[in-house]
Amino acid sequence: MNPVASECTALTSEVKDTIDVIFVLKSWKKLSSIAGVGLLSFGVTLTLFNIIATKASAHLPPATEINITQQDIAVIRTKQRRSGRQYSTLRRNNKGLEVEYLQFRLREWGYFKQGITGIFGADTENAVKRFQQDSDIFPSGIVDGQTWDAIEKPNTLPPTSQSCNRPTLKPGSEGKDVRDLQQRLYDLGYLKIAPSGYFGEASKQALIRYQQQQDLPATGVVNARTWEALKLSCKRNAVFVVVVPVTNRFILEDVKDYVPGAFIFKTETGQYVNAGEFSNQQEAKNRQVFLDGRGFDARLITKSNTQR
Repeated sequence: MNPVASECTALTSEVKDTIDVIFVLKSWKKLSSIAGVGLLSFGVTLTLFNIIATKASAHLPPATEINITQQDIAVIRTKQRRSGRQYSTLRRNNKGLEVEYLQFRLREWGYFKQGITGIFGADTENAVKRFQQDSDIFPSGIVDGQTWDAIEKPNTLPPTSQSCNRPTLKPGSEGKDVRDLQQRLYDLGYLKIAPSGYFGEASKQALIRYQQQQDLPATGVVNARTWEALKLSCKRNAVFVVVVPVTNRFILEDVKDYVPGAFIFKTETGQYVNAGEFSNQQEAKNRQVFLDGRGFDARLITKSNTQR
């Protein structure tokens, strides 16, 4: 075996639960003299530390569940009351006691089924989005003042919509129902491509991930139970439309960065980008405010004022 390779093997075999920095530094000089060069080659160096890092990371302890106590809850609430301010705005990658409390409250509401870790990761973000969706808050995944207010209300679950005539969807299906499904999965963070109205493989995998998260049979088929979980069991009788005036040739693509299903339509007063249709006025208002906050001249009009 090549002497340098032998030394690399011996060196990395010494790395057990943690990286012995002193040992690595001393061995560096030895390896350099064996190789006959002042510095180890880039390839050997990269391989060596890749192996060391891999072995060390393999021994990192997994995230453990935290048992948040009533005393912890009291501390958080007292702190907010005395300071006279709202809870901190929380988002992906935040950590700490307030994240623990957020996860605790989402679990009480039935949206968070994982262990309480105090780490705002993908599971927490998806739980927040589902809670926001059911609370008529734009599903941004960011816990702002409006979301905290809804979370801190007494636990009365939002009413479910009545059953009606949504069709069963599966790969190969097309049409407005598919677009509605894709838009909801996109808003919740499961679908990463723009809604197209065609039920392809990407939509199937996004749906399966959603079904798994909701403890539904992960079939990749949208039946009545999945429609109900998505709060899309009844077809929307859209009344309120969020629009952005077409002021330049880039406006549609700009809006699509936030609402992938957006499209241009004409009215008697000019061209607009349709940024969402809603039967619930508050949902439409939330979308309008969201777009306004990103620099768009978003407006709210009624369906009777539009034609597609």
